[in-house]
Amino acid sequence: MKKHKKQQEHPVEIEKYHDDKMKIKEKMSNHDYEKHLEKLAVELVKLQEWIKYKKLKVVVIFEGRDAAGKGGVIKTISQILNPRICRIVALGVPTETGITVPESKK
Repeated sequence: MKKHKKQQEHPVEIEKYHDDKMKIKEKMSNHDYEKHLEKLAVELVKLQEWIKYKKLKVVVIFEGRDAAGKGGVIKTISQILNPRICRIVALGVPTETGITVPESKK
């Protein structure tokens, strides 16, 4: 016999305001979170197709400390996009003169 998991609320918090402008944080349900995430994924693919159609190039730089969540964000975004178009490059440590280019790109 399988045990059914009770649907838990997702840890994403939504800020809502009452009439008296008090801030209240509520938990978003998994179902609402997944629906919202799906809409955002569709918009990301539309953006990718528009960039491809206009023959543009886009660079996104994530900067921050270790364990700041950069890797998870990059993984989440790149899962949705076409791997032939979306390329991920880890840059070297910045120097006094500028950012070093990875060895494979020289």
